[in-house]
Amino acid sequence: MEKLFRKTQGAPNFVFDILSSIEYFVKLAEFFDYECQIRFNDDKHSLLHEYLPQLIDEISGALTHGIIHLGFALKSPSSQSIGDALAYMVFS
Repeated sequence: MEKLFRKTQGAPNFVFDILSSIEYFVKLAEFFDYECQIRFNDDKHSLLHEYLPQLIDEISGALTHGIIHLGFALKSPSSQSIGDALAYMVFS
């Protein structure tokens, strides 16, 4: 998994190559958790600034549910829930 993260730092094509494959939800959540913790030093807002603009188009079909997860993640003391919320938005 670490090799994957190093490969995808910056503008990760990995995230957008798997949009239709729900089996990758867990991997996406792990990716976003890793990005938040390592690349963005647990700064949820920086993580959102990086990825949310690219995900907005992908969440139009299930906007309400994805936003609920995101709101919960921003209020949560855990940085793990932000990865779950962003991964959900990819598959929305």
